[in-house]
Amino acid sequence: MKIESTSNPKFKIWKELLTTKGIKKHQQYILAGKKLFTEAKEKNLKPICRIGLENTDYLLTKALLKELSPNQTPEELWLMPLPEIKNWQIHDPIPENSIFLPIGDPSNLGATIRSAVAFQCENIILLKEAAHPFLAKSVKASSGAVWHANFYFGPSIQDLKSVAPQIYALDASGDSLSTKLDSNKAILVGEEGPGIPDFDFQKVAIPISTTVESLNASIAASIILYEISKQRNRR
Repeated sequence: MKIESTSNPKFKIWKELLTTKGIKKHQQYILAGKKLFTEAKEKNLKPICRIGLENTDYLLTKALLKELSPNQTPEELWLMPLPEIKNWQIHDPIPENSIFLPIGDPSNLGATIRSAVAFQCENIILLKEAAHPFLAKSVKASSGAVWHANFYFGPSIQDLKSVAPQIYALDASGDSLSTKLDSNKAILVGEEGPGIPDFDFQKVAIPISTTVESLNASIAASIILYEISKQRNRR
């Protein structure tokens, strides 16, 4: 089937998948990139349909494909069914090897998910401030790590006060990251700018030069994840 107009009903749905609201509404997401297609096949993840310029289920113009592509290029895209994402509420136990993420930038979120999975922190609680992990840019930045994580939708970062003592939060005023860390605690990485609320988190700091105010959230997460993984493996 050929689609040439932005008013086409199917195209309108696909365009909505560029937003968190659209992904939740339609329970689908866009997948882009040959490497990810290969990994999806290896994991036996089957697309709902394929979209492209030729030899696909739906043929789009270059202009329409560019509108849907995370790379803004006329590349083949797959429409994938959204996996189940559970809800985590403040009174629930915190799963082992968990990280709380309020990261709103899809690429930063995807990169952080990739690091979390790499260091065996597969339980990812997405706070209300976070982007959706299956936005096309998130999936691409995760390099497929989204398929190896257990996701939970959680509350706002402002609602974590009662569980704060169970969480390590990265903060410049905290203890040095080189101190002994409890691998049973969850991790919280704040957004650049807003930071973290002034709750009773156990704060840890990454020593950096005073000429730099802070690290990118995904880089900071990678460092604390590595340190906890290293200390856990020593035991």
